[in-house]
Amino acid sequence: MASEVDELRTHLRDGIGAGDAAQLRGRLDLPEDADDATLGRRLVTRLAAHGFDEHQSPYAKGLVEDPRPVIAPRAIGGADASFLGRLDSAAESGAGGFAVTELDDARTLLAVLRAGNLRQRRAAVKRLTVMLTSPRKSIPSDQLKRVAEVLPKVRDVEIAYELSEARAQLPGAQGREYKAERESFARTVAELTESIRRYWEAETVDEPFIHMPSDQRAQLQMRMRDLPDVIVAHLGAALESGEVMLSDVDRQGLIEALRYSGEPRLVPSLIAVLDGGDAEAAVDAARALGRIDDPRVHPALVSAYERSVLARNKVVLAGALGLAGDARGRGYIRDLLAATDDPRVTRRSLEALGALGTPEDTEAIGAQTAVGDTRLKMQAVRSLGAVGDGRALSYLRELREQTSVSAMWAEIEDAEGAIRARLELRGEEEEGGAALSPVEKDLLALPTVDPLLVRFLGFKDYLFGAMWLFFGAFERAMSRFERASARRADWARPHLRTAMAHAGRNRHAPALAAFRRAIEVDRIVIEQNAAAMRVLVTVFLRRADEVEGEGRRDIARGLLEEVTSLDLRRAPSALRFEVSRRHDAARRGAG
Repeated sequence: MASEVDELRTHLRDGIGAGDAAQLRGRLDLPEDADDATLGRRLVTRLAAHGFDEHQSPYAKGLVEDPRPVIAPRAIGGADASFLGRLDSAAESGAGGFAVTELDDARTLLAVLRAGNLRQRRAAVKRLTVMLTSPRKSIPSDQLKRVAEVLPKVRDVEIAYELSEARAQLPGAQGREYKAERESFARTVAELTESIRRYWEAETVDEPFIHMPSDQRAQLQMRMRDLPDVIVAHLGAALESGEVMLSDVDRQGLIEALRYSGEPRLVPSLIAVLDGGDAEAAVDAARALGRIDDPRVHPALVSAYERSVLARNKVVLAGALGLAGDARGRGYIRDLLAATDDPRVTRRSLEALGALGTPEDTEAIGAQTAVGDTRLKMQAVRSLGAVGDGRALSYLRELREQTSVSAMWAEIEDAEGAIRARLELRGEEEEGGAALSPVEKDLLALPTVDPLLVRFLGFKDYLFGAMWLFFGAFERAMSRFERASARRADWARPHLRTAMAHAGRNRHAPALAAFRRAIEVDRIVIEQNAAAMRVLVTVFLRRADEVEGEGRRDIARGLLEEVTSLDLRRAPSALRFEVSRRHDAARRGAG
């Protein structure tokens, strides 16, 4: 019997065509004309009847050490015995751990939302969404108020999709606002679907997704998981088509734009890009794949990491594996960060440590906050926030005192918030006092108020301007707003109203000028106004589209440089990401 099983195993290993197929059919009680598929099924069935263990490989039996590389993810947080370290994003908790879905305290979930890894943050938002939609009151009224305050302020681009789903469930005007966004999204999808139909029926030669307005494209990128199959299939074809559908520049831009999509339907196309010959395209495909929950992702990333040679690419692949839960590249990144003097490699190493870093890396990352390159400093700040070690607060305080750039202030405050949330979840406390916030610093320098009469006349002009605008007398309204701002040189509201009115009429150039005047007068007020920041970023993007379409790429790049210097936290995450992506693309084009 043993010899028969061995012969059958030989046929299974070597293939049916390697031996006497007719003799094998007779041994398996099959007619001579049985097809190969039937023969294969009978062979496997007969072997299975003799027990699996008898024909396991020596590797599986443990008799021989398997030389093949292990591709199972290596858990990152295994050494962290705190609550956050044992928190599982899966539906059920493991041994001695916790599951996010088992948490009922909204305050804890909000802290996880700030301090957890990508999968923990996603799970926390989903849990809050379930609690908000539950027919019974799952959230106490005091905690519900806190959730309603915090959720609209979270601008985490990696979980923008999940956040939009949760915000739509908020009570009152906030929930209605996000539901209205869904209606706008549905209209955009319908228009794009029709444009794709026309493209594939050869009624137009322009690829429709790339030629959309930037703000609409950004909206679709963040809600990719809600798009119909026809759009996703079109994007997949564009990714795999090389230069057939898109130029190299447009294809690279599309891959970059999909970084935070989290769309499993695009996995085959992104893997095809990862395995292609374009190294930069493969790097951005890896960034997108690392953020997708799909079993096909990890083996593809491991294969790409193992065959990668260039340090600037291998480090990104290590970071993508870190996002997928595999820490095999951590040691490589640490060694590379200590040895390299290439700013590009350093920045990518810091990015990867955002996914793979531990408190051991705080000093190495913090040292980069003293480097002169602003982009490098910002990436170091983000990574310090992701690692969440309390010792990083001293580096952030020092950097806060040395910078006056709003965008840097925003990054520092977000990192400090994430670190304090992690300290809370770990049961630790912050050491030392907190520095003044940028808002507090600016409040110390507020200008003196105008005399009462001037204030009154300025406010009167502003009210008349608002009235004329309501009745459609646009030019009269603009004249009144101009008079109001002339009376009170330190009052930003007339400039802001002017900018919003021009933007509502798609007059992006005058809107841009008015926004700049408003920022010059009172930057803090503008940056704290979520509605204003949404329109401001849209205006900058669309104006950049216009001038780039006229061939003035340097001007477009200047606009993107300008808007990225602002505190964009109150702008929608989709727009923030589109600005960042366009800015990076413009810098590469200039280089």
